[in-house]
Amino acid sequence: MRKYLHYLTPIIFTIALISCKASREEADKAYKQSEYAVAAEMYKRLYSNKEYNREDKQEVAFLTAESYRRADEYRQAEIQYKKAIRIGYPDPIAHYYHGRMLKQLEKYEDAIVSFQNYKKAAPSDTLADFEIRACELALKWIEEGSRYEVENFRFANSSDNDFAPMYYKSDRTIYFSSDRPESQGNKTYGWTGMGYSDIYSMDKARSRRFDRWANPAALTGDVNTNFNEGTPAFNERGSVMYYTQCNGANGKDSTCRIYEARKRGKDWNVEGPLPFCADSNLLDRYGQPFLSADESKLFFASNREGGLGGHDIWVSFYVKRGRTWSDPVNLGPTINTPGDEFFPYHREDTVLYFSSDYHLGMGGLDIFRSYGTGTDWTEPENLRSPLNSGGDDFGITINESGNEGFFTSNRPRSRGDDIYSFILNPLIFTLSGQVKDLKTEEVIPNAIVTLISSTSDEPQYDTTDESGSYEFTLDAESDYQVMAKKQQYFNSKEEFQTTVGLRVSTDLYQDLYLDPYITVITISGIFYDLDKAFIRPDAASVLDSVVDLLSRNPYLVVEMGSHTDCRNTMAYNEDLSRRRADSAVDYLVRNGIDRQRLFAKGYGETQLANECACEDGAGAGLGCTEAEHQANRRTTFRILATDYNPETKNSETVNKMVESGELEDPNLGSEEDIINAEKKRLEEEKKRLLEEQENPEGPAPEGASPGEPSPEKENKPGGSSRYPE
Repeated sequence: MRKYLHYLTPIIFTIALISCKASREEADKAYKQSEYAVAAEMYKRLYSNKEYNREDKQEVAFLTAESYRRADEYRQAEIQYKKAIRIGYPDPIAHYYHGRMLKQLEKYEDAIVSFQNYKKAAPSDTLADFEIRACELALKWIEEGSRYEVENFRFANSSDNDFAPMYYKSDRTIYFSSDRPESQGNKTYGWTGMGYSDIYSMDKARSRRFDRWANPAALTGDVNTNFNEGTPAFNERGSVMYYTQCNGANGKDSTCRIYEARKRGKDWNVEGPLPFCADSNLLDRYGQPFLSADESKLFFASNREGGLGGHDIWVSFYVKRGRTWSDPVNLGPTINTPGDEFFPYHREDTVLYFSSDYHLGMGGLDIFRSYGTGTDWTEPENLRSPLNSGGDDFGITINESGNEGFFTSNRPRSRGDDIYSFILNPLIFTLSGQVKDLKTEEVIPNAIVTLISSTSDEPQYDTTDESGSYEFTLDAESDYQVMAKKQQYFNSKEEFQTTVGLRVSTDLYQDLYLDPYITVITISGIFYDLDKAFIRPDAASVLDSVVDLLSRNPYLVVEMGSHTDCRNTMAYNEDLSRRRADSAVDYLVRNGIDRQRLFAKGYGETQLANECACEDGAGAGLGCTEAEHQANRRTTFRILATDYNPETKNSETVNKMVESGELEDPNLGSEEDIINAEKKRLEEEKKRLLEEQENPEGPAPEGASPGEPSPEKENKPGGSSRYPE
């Protein structure tokens, strides 16, 4: 894959040399000159040399594996590393590269084992931890899938290497590189054992039934030579092409440069190398250019001085005054790494696609995406499976709409480098479920389900069908709150779902449960000081839960009832319980609940929760413990109606109960009546508070003898059982 960006030599080994009996010196020479395909065959034959001892065989087996790896022959490399390990090659690096080859063959579980073996042999090296993490992520990404659908683009591919597709002017023409036999170079390229690459183009022809791609055709003009050309990029008009050329037109150069060509008629004619690489060091390699949409920036890959690793992504800016390109600027450490970064592809002015073998990936080169400008970029995002694979994935190009395109991969089952097409499917999210009875698990039809989104001001509603089912369509990157309601039931618990971070279409599921109304509900934890009716802080927190319940169920009308224990007279306890119920109602009103939905009722000691009665100085209650008396000092609320209309502030059920006399002292009435009742209550409360300030010990309870002291606190032990609760 990367042959056209590595140090290239004009030396060509012939098939005859490979087939003859090679010496170790010849094999080593081919390896040093980057003729890896040639070296691999030589080393492989040398392994059977009967004169070699065990150490010689170990080294030859390892060098055979190294040659295959560098020639991108991962299957053969994996076999040879395994052989070297089996016969005892001493350097643990063999385990590491064996793991890398297994990873590129997408044998991730086996690769993890090899990396763990390397970690045992070289515990101070953290490379194994990085690779194990990468394999674990690859397995996860394959299982999760993605929005991409990928297919081998058979119209362009041959039995040789086809790579680096690029749209030309529209999505109906692509250019790409290939080393197929039709290319001009007629010699074998020693790095890969294949031919040299030329640039080809192909068009999508229209027909009545379907679109069909025409056969690829090599470019006419003088762009293609007997050596390596590839990775074209174009200006918007399609009149200028930038591309990579290696070895020069005569094959005497030993580097790669970016060239400019212009289209005249049907031919592409070479203008020459760009100025920043025209006189470059022989060890500097430039290639894979991409021109920004505004034609002001040229991105490319290079190993030039000043980089951060092997090959980095750089950018050069067009200088209009001088009609030239500026000195390149490195994109910085967020994009570039100690490894190799290749194939920049710039889109929509702020999106950069590129390939890297160092960022956390699935195999060799993976395709990444980052957002930004200049040297300020977001952390690169791996595009995951199936766009990425265990092999090398690179050279992406995307159509104008952004939902389809092409890229290159030598993933397992490919015949070398192949071009793949992809489609980006739209994200579709749904939320569905059933509404059920909390007690019986039976489905509830005709319940109203409300969906609230973090990205929309308007709630969505659905009504459950006969099976109790509901369904919504959701937006991407949104948080949701969903709940159900129906008369005769308390509203369901609010449930939460999210599409934030979801990369594939997903059907979310959430059942909702409605609790049937209970006629009378006891509220635990609402206590009062002795002979006092004000709401204590601990009671306020309990009443807050009632506020929440009534707010979520706005069609309820309730009665707030207060109860006492048996101590003191019935009349006194009835009055005390009524004042306490009034205080509870007032608290709810102050916290946003309509007074028309609330009735206060003082039950005194008439509805004891146990057998602790003690009227007129007699009864079982005289022997009850304080805990038993406390069980009777409680607050309850009773559901009176479920048809309150918040807009009209009216309940037909309550109206009928008032007319029949079933409800006493109703709060429902005119606005003026409500205001007057509130004023009267406040005046009485103010008067009572003043009296309490003048007499801190409080008045003697009703029924007590003159001068009889009042108890100091309701729960203080040792007092008379006849004192008020």
